[in-house]
Amino acid sequence: MGIILIEVETEHPSYYLQLIDNKGSIVSERYNPKKLSLENTKPGDYEIRVLLDQNQDKKWSIGDITKNLLPEPVYFYTSEEGTSKITLRANWELGPILLKF
Repeated sequence: MGIILIEVETEHPSYYLQLIDNKGSIVSERYNPKKLSLENTKPGDYEIRVLLDQNQDKKWSIGDITKNLLPEPVYFYTSEEGTSKITLRANWELGPILLKF
């Protein structure tokens, strides 16, 4: 098992932070964290996804084509090398990963 540390810098008041495994499943989801320690995480490849909650109803809205409403924005963490994948190995502490959005 390993640890992933995440720090968030944002002006957005509401958002979800999700850790996604290589199968596309949500491993962890938190609402409005500024600092997050994901302990006892299985080794593997992951992505970090941010779902903005612009209307602050504590859920991500998919939009409505009949009302001409767009879905709320979604962002993926991208490293300085340009990759969205992060790899966690056994007995590693990864981070802190800084998210700015």
